[in-house]
This record gives sequence, structure tokens and C-alpha cells, in this order.
Amino acid sequence: MAINKFNNMLYIITIVTSFGLLLSFSYVHSAYSKAVPLVKIHTGSSASDSSISHFFSCVHHAVHSNEGKSGISAYFKHEPTKNEVISCFHKTVKH
Repeated sequence: MAINKFNNMLYIITIVTSFGLLLSFSYVHSAYSKAVPLVKIHTGSSASDSSISHFFSCVHHAVHSNEGKSGISAYFKHEPTKNEVISCFHKTVKH
């Protein structure tokens, strides 16, 4: 009976270790998207072009302002929150 428990534990440890090693390889992390540079916006309306540009600038500054705050998830140190996006939209596009 003790041998069966040992074998089961050995199987579990092997599976967990294998899964951990798989996650540590770089090809697993390559599934996440990477930032791409924004292209120039040409909508035909200079007002729209300007407001869209200001919107993205506002979002960038909002995310950048999260770097020094404590209690914020690491995700929101690189990505905007829903409230930041809505606030920037109202400040820049819908004014």
C-alpha cells in the first residue's frame, strides 16, 4: 500500500514539475501580444485626427501615472483601467 502512495506522489510531482518547466520556456510566453507602434491617423477631419491623438496621449499618461501607486495590480501598470479610458474619452473626444 505504501508503494502505491509513493508511486502516485511520484506521478503527481513529475506532472507538476513538467508543467512548471513548460511554462518557464519562452515559447509559451510568446502567445501574449506585444505593443505595436501607432500609425498616423488620417480620417479626413483634422479635428477628429487631433482628438484621437490626444485621446491616446491621455491614456498613455494615465497608465504612466500608475507606476508609483501602491496597491495597483501589475497589469494596470502597463494597461489602462476602464475608468481611465472613459475619463480620457470624455476629456478629449466627447467634449
